[in-house]
Amino acid sequence: SSADFLRELLRDLAASAFIASLLTSSDITFTFNAIRIAEVLIQKLPEIFQIHFQRAGVVDSMTRLSNRQFSTDEFFDFDAFDPLVFDWIASKASLFLTKYFPDVSQSSSGSTPQFGALQSLAASLLEITKDQDSDVAVSISKADPVMRQIS
Repeated sequence: SSADFLRELLRDLAASAFIASLLTSSDITFTFNAIRIAEVLIQKLPEIFQIHFQRAGVVDSMTRLSNRQFSTDEFFDFDAFDPLVFDWIASKASLFLTKYFPDVSQSSSGSTPQFGALQSLAASLLEITKDQDSDVAVSISKADPVMRQIS
């Protein structure tokens, strides 16, 4: 299957969201296949899926899998699978992140540096707004250094 064929086939399909949902499935066979599909898509069309995998949650799901955080529900039986299957999934997810999303794989939180800065900004702004007695000028002066961190 050529890249042009895949591009045409997936133009209007929310493939990234579909893969993200498979990666969070409690059915390990779905997870197994989703990793393989994600690998093929990003190899063939990296200019499309670099962005969409981050937006749709594929990268976050791969991060969870690489940390051995598997989805479960009351019907899932971990004992029914060889532990090597879980090792394979964790290693493939980790390899996927290292190869295609190195900024994320090097982060302990599984997020990009920009997202980490945004989280820091949100936490700082939340602290500023908690002080209901402060006036607007004081709040702005407290927020200014935080805003400079992300610009």
